[in-house]
Amino acid sequence: MLIQEKIRKWEQGIASKHCKECSDTCCNCQKHRIPIDDYSLPLFEGKGIPLVKFKELNKSSLKDWEKNKNSKLFFRSCSEVQKPSIIQLSKGLFESEDYLYADLCPFYSKQGGCEVHEDTRRPSVCRDYPIVFLGCNDRRGNFLDVRIMKTCNYFNNEEIKSSLTRNFPVRIIN
Repeated sequence: MLIQEKIRKWEQGIASKHCKECSDTCCNCQKHRIPIDDYSLPLFEGKGIPLVKFKELNKSSLKDWEKNKNSKLFFRSCSEVQKPSIIQLSKGLFESEDYLYADLCPFYSKQGGCEVHEDTRRPSVCRDYPIVFLGCNDRRGNFLDVRIMKTCNYFNNEEIKSSLTRNFPVRIIN
């Protein structure tokens, strides 16, 4: 088993006991721009979240949205894009990137937690949270650099950080 898999298993053991009761700002925060992977798109489509194509958007509101996460998005017709929506940005003739445009995660509720946590199609940002693997920091690959996302106060407490560095050959970069 890779070190990353062992860390994820350790992380999930802690998360399964703590996360449902947590009031932190990970899943229940205001999220306006979350990348959606191709394999995750069916989850959002199944939830009935509409897909808005690049050509339908007001270009100036799109530029504002890309710079300022708090701005609203508008169609070319000047009507407001409803939340949640999947925004499909064009990267070229045959490529696009999809983003969730929402105030809250459509798969999270305070009462039930994350309804797609066990689904392998959940977005990569969800799979990577709260510990992000940055890569090895030595030539032999013995130490792994990790980042603990600042929005997770629980995993950022010193007791959890100490446990992580005691149990695994990692260096925490924050």
